[in-house]
Amino acid sequence: MRFFAPAGLAFLGVLVPIIILYILRLRRRTQVVSTVAIWDRVFKREVQSALWRKIKRIISLILHLAIAAIIALAIARPVLSDKLVPQRVVVVLDASASMTAGLGAAPLARIIASPNGAAMTSDEESGALRGERTRFEAAIDLVRAQVLDLSVEDRMMIVRSGPRPEVLAPMTGEKEALLRALDLARPGQAEGDLRAAIELAFAACRSEQALVELGRPDDGAATDAPREGDPEFEVLVLSDGAAGSLAARVLATEEGGGAGEDAGAAGDDPPDAPPAAAPVDVLGPEPLAELVPERTRVVYVPLGSARAPNLAVTAFSARRLPRAVGDLTQVSADFEVLVTVENFGDTEAVAQCEIHLDGVLFDPIGERVFPPGEEVSLPVRTLTLRHGGVLEMRLESEGDALAADDRAFAVIPEVEPASVLLVQAVPDLFLSNALANDTDVRVEGLDPGGWPPSKTYDVTIFEGWIPEKLPPGNLVLIAPRGKSNPFDIEESFDAPVIKDWDREHPLLSYVVLEDVVFLKAQRIDALPKTGGWSRIAEAFRGPLVLVSDDARRRIAYFSFAFTETDLVLRPSFPILVSNLVQWLREKGQRSQEESVPTGSIARVRMAADEPPEEPPGEAGEETEPTLVGVEEPVTVVRPDGTLDSLVATDGTTLLTQTEQTGIYVFIPGRPGEVEIWERARAGGSSSDERLAAMRAVTDLGSIGFLRAVLEARFDEVEEGGDGAVRGRSWPSSYRFLAANLLSDRESDVGARAALGIGEVVVAEPEPRSNRELQLTLLWIVLVLLVCEWVLYNIGVF
Repeated sequence: MRFFAPAGLAFLGVLVPIIILYILRLRRRTQVVSTVAIWDRVFKREVQSALWRKIKRIISLILHLAIAAIIALAIARPVLSDKLVPQRVVVVLDASASMTAGLGAAPLARIIASPNGAAMTSDEESGALRGERTRFEAAIDLVRAQVLDLSVEDRMMIVRSGPRPEVLAPMTGEKEALLRALDLARPGQAEGDLRAAIELAFAACRSEQALVELGRPDDGAATDAPREGDPEFEVLVLSDGAAGSLAARVLATEEGGGAGEDAGAAGDDPPDAPPAAAPVDVLGPEPLAELVPERTRVVYVPLGSARAPNLAVTAFSARRLPRAVGDLTQVSADFEVLVTVENFGDTEAVAQCEIHLDGVLFDPIGERVFPPGEEVSLPVRTLTLRHGGVLEMRLESEGDALAADDRAFAVIPEVEPASVLLVQAVPDLFLSNALANDTDVRVEGLDPGGWPPSKTYDVTIFEGWIPEKLPPGNLVLIAPRGKSNPFDIEESFDAPVIKDWDREHPLLSYVVLEDVVFLKAQRIDALPKTGGWSRIAEAFRGPLVLVSDDARRRIAYFSFAFTETDLVLRPSFPILVSNLVQWLREKGQRSQEESVPTGSIARVRMAADEPPEEPPGEAGEETEPTLVGVEEPVTVVRPDGTLDSLVATDGTTLLTQTEQTGIYVFIPGRPGEVEIWERARAGGSSSDERLAAMRAVTDLGSIGFLRAVLEARFDEVEEGGDGAVRGRSWPSSYRFLAANLLSDRESDVGARAALGIGEVVVAEPEPRSNRELQLTLLWIVLVLLVCEWVLYNIGVF
């Protein structure tokens, strides 16, 4: 036992006055009375109780001395510790997807890495960490025990290691704040960057050391030299070893596996085997040993079994298949679904595989057997999904350690033909026929004399003519003539020869322009400063194809007429027309399949239902985009059904919290304004009904919410001309995002027995206690006071 304030023992001097007060006897006053007969009975009772009074006085003296001595000890602040120095502890709490796996029944090894290289080995069975709890829950319990063991001068900081490090609690000694932060901590379903979290912990230790040096008196000694009473620094890493920033998963074995040899996971050794003595580095190619602050030890607590059975969906995608129509290739409503499942366990696993559409069973693949340690690609599935939806792949198997990788999602866009308006000064049968043969296009013709149209279109094509004022929306300008031409055209040049074209641009994908014969093209000397124009095909004497892509719309400009080239006779022409329509309709339309890894930052385009009107201006005058700086509220429904408010700037919103696997639904407006549940169910409008609706969304989750939306839209179903059902679709303002884990590192849930910090790997020393007895002593004082009160009142009542 040691004392934080040994000067408090001086209060033991109070024991002397207490003893003196008990030794003093009161002098009895002499009193003359007429007779003593009436006092005989009193004298007899006094003689009988003399012995009890003496014992009572001794017990009372002992109690008072004990109370005074214990109070003096409490003032001196005794501590049960092997070192009498304050502690500064930074806890790195791994919150990656693998930490949601079961803890298992493997021994709990505590491994400490220290810059000085001192090492001890000690493995112990952790009975307290057994059961069905997850690794994250076990980590929370360990940290909570550490918090309760903090002394008055100790400080702790808690860092959550997710996709990005997050400080749950700054360096503080307030236990309530630390416990509150632990209660709010939740694991994610994404990869965690453990290296970044450890680096943040090291930076916090260095900052605390600088504060200690600043607080020292200026006595001429070196400020950076450790002194007696300086706090000790510790970085406590609670993880299963599925480290982030893992460039090379290198684990050494006792047989001499080196740093360049892939020896597998630490679970390859027996569960109760001590960690290998060779260097282990699973935190990236650059060692962390040089970053470890001075006088700081790093404690790694591996959680989980070295071996854990787990099946995981490692790949899931759905791509639209092309369809041959005559000599042309068009896009169909058929999707090819690719699924890959890997067995990370060491035994054969059997799983039931299913594909669900909008939460309803769509394709029961059936039961499949997966060999241990192998990746299996399921037979390719071909699904017809004209109206799109949300595809979900599900695995159901017994004894699976991790649930986050048993599901994968894909957003399938609705196959809706693009509306195209074709305005031609001179009929062009090549372009008209190419558009008419594309089933993804619904084309309408208009004579320049009938301009303007009565409605808006996804794409408007002007060939040889443009109106005095360009309409809103996406445009194709083919050798246009008019005042509103975005370029100053003064002359043309004959027989342009192709110089190069951008083969990576979606507009020219699979289009070959080599050896194409051009009769003439418009001469464009300079590009406007506004509009974001760029050249994607160029001749030696000027650009041939230019594109503009800004916040308002997309424009494709061809400086040549299609009828004045042999491109219309080549196979590339229908491909070019199809690419042109698809690229233009993406602006303001629901995007194709959107899928991001969990934990990543997602950018979602919230396009308006109708294209924004252009600001007033003269014909042909370039105007600034109307959406620059415009902010609109957006509500996101997360996979668990919770709602959150975002802001869309210039029509684009940014989602940073994507740690849940599943579908994120984006709806324009705030939760209270949008009345999400009323859109789905046409419910009531009172505040109580809206509150109940929001709670119902949370109970259903995003998939259940989407199913409710579809059910509410059954009355909008109508038959299309081709017999296909149309109208059963999501509201056009909705946007969707699929977040999937699909991580080999997180799905390999076998715990690593050692975590390398550069070249130093050492094992656990004997556990150290650092518990203050001040509160316990005060409770003892309270008990003794009660005993003294009872002793004093014996014989009085």
